[in-house]
Order: sequence, then structure tokens, then C-alpha cells
Amino acid sequence: PLISQFGTQDLANTAWSCSALGWSDAPLMPALSSAARRPLQVAKAQFSAQDLTNTAWAFASLELLDVPLIQSISAPSMRILNDF
Repeated sequence: PLISQFGTQDLANTAWSCSALGWSDAPLMPALSSAARRPLQVAKAQFSAQDLTNTAWAFASLELLDVPLIQSISAPSMRILNDF
């Protein structure tokens, strides 16, 4: 499947897998970031707390500073913060 066809969990799992392997592919990681930001910008995004965490952790552990992605993750994270 194409990245544009990935669901939110697919995006998070792919980013997490790359990070777990310590593999940062130059074309892949920006493509994952771009694809993840689209549903994150929708008010009713389908990213679970685990998906948000895995995505943020993956980019951080690979030492990839992606400000637009982190900003996109922060809004839904703040909305669900009180659930914990």
C-alpha cells in the first residue's frame, strides 16, 4: 500500500518500527510525517494515545526534529490528557 492509504495506526507503527531498528530513511520519514499531519489536523483525528506516543517517540529517538509534526501531535495530546 501507499503511505497515503495508511491508517493512523499504520503510520505510527511504521515510524515506531523504523526507530526500533535505528533506521532513518531520508525519503520515508518526511513522508510519514506529512501523512501523519493530515489526520492530526482534523478535530476528530483517529490517532489513539498510543499512536500519538509512538509517533512522537519514533521521531525523537531517531533525533529527527520535525517541528510541524510535534505541533500537530500536541493539540490532540492536550485534548486527551485529562483521560489519564
